[in-house]
Amino acid sequence: MSNTFSIQTSDEGFTAGLQRLLERGGDTSTLTFLIGQGIEERIDARFASSTGPDGQRWKPNSPVTLAREALRLAVSKGNRRKGGSLSKRGAERLAAKKPLIGETGMLRDQIAMQHDGDGVTVAASAVYAAIQQFGGTRAEFAHLWGDIPARPFMPVTPDGELYPTEAEAIMDDLNKFFAGLE
Repeated sequence: MSNTFSIQTSDEGFTAGLQRLLERGGDTSTLTFLIGQGIEERIDARFASSTGPDGQRWKPNSPVTLAREALRLAVSKGNRRKGGSLSKRGAERLAAKKPLIGETGMLRDQIAMQHDGDGVTVAASAVYAAIQQFGGTRAEFAHLWGDIPARPFMPVTPDGELYPTEAEAIMDDLNKFFAGLE
């Protein structure tokens, strides 16, 4: 999924810090690394807490998703009873199933950051990342087994803007960095 955005600021502390860095011949790739690292850390926190960048909890898994997960768990010996139903361990695993955390963790694992002196890119390369971020219905995407609610994990709104909390976090990180240059 791809969105491009810029942060424009009139923050005097940021402007002064950037000027100090440039006067010292500083490499701005340190700044872009700092931005990307912070974004990745906040994405990790969202997966851990099942909460979007807007502070809202992600919608729980649907009954269809839970039924599919129960079937997946039931094929493993440690998760099923002799009669085929889920064991206590299997039921506990099913109850602990978080939204967006699949069997492999691939969605989170395929988020990567690249940076240089000109900018930073944080991308989710899993083919289903956009539908998890923005949601979708079976009417729009016939291959889905049900409607998927939006569960934003990337810091970008459907309009392609940064969530305000993300922009604030980036500015906080940068101002702390610049304060260390004094």
